[in-house]
Amino acid sequence: MEKPSEQARRSLILYEFSKGLSASAIAKKFKGTICRSTVFQTIKDFKASGKIKRKPKTRMRPVRTASLVKRVREKIRRDPRRSMNKMAKDEGVSYPTMWRACRVDLGMTPYKKQRRQVLSEATKAKRLKRGRELLKILKDGTCPPVLWTDEKLFTVEAVHNVQNDRVLGTSKDALGINVLSHFRRQKPASVMVWARVTTDGKKNALDLHRGGREGGLWCLHADVGRGGGSVD
Repeated sequence: MEKPSEQARRSLILYEFSKGLSASAIAKKFKGTICRSTVFQTIKDFKASGKIKRKPKTRMRPVRTASLVKRVREKIRRDPRRSMNKMAKDEGVSYPTMWRACRVDLGMTPYKKQRRQVLSEATKAKRLKRGRELLKILKDGTCPPVLWTDEKLFTVEAVHNVQNDRVLGTSKDALGINVLSHFRRQKPASVMVWARVTTDGKKNALDLHRGGREGGLWCLHADVGRGGGSVD
């Protein structure tokens, strides 16, 4: 059976209400046809306004207007380092509104600032000269074997996250101090791994099976032929 329209449902509810039936009785009578909340809301609206028609919904005034987007664009043009939080407070809007104005309307993305070394003009000229000399040596084939090295210190002590590492228990006394504590040492045990890569490899396959401890360092030995070098 097709359900009646909204206007027909409201007229039917108010007709039964005019006969003296309560809202609960009307909801029981039309159970399965008209929602219970519709019955109570219709009677409530009728008592407040005395009309059968439903009060139209009023839409809130839009805040993300063209004038707001224009002002934000001008502020960013003058200073692209402006914070979206600061601009939202200045304009009297919420942060999500300012976020949509910047990301959706203006198509902008907030990028993180990068740390860079300050280079003087003399340093730039010196680096350019050395770079050209290096390229010339590599092109002529007179460059000696180049050695690249790197090292990494690995600590044996486990990493502890204060926020996320939790312990479940009914009480602290039941868990004990050993379970609740993360002990650290001033100088934890550590392993230093050192590696080197050269351009004069003689083997065509990478061999990482050889390795050993030399002077307190764990060294990975490998030789790479064409397309690589040797790694120790």
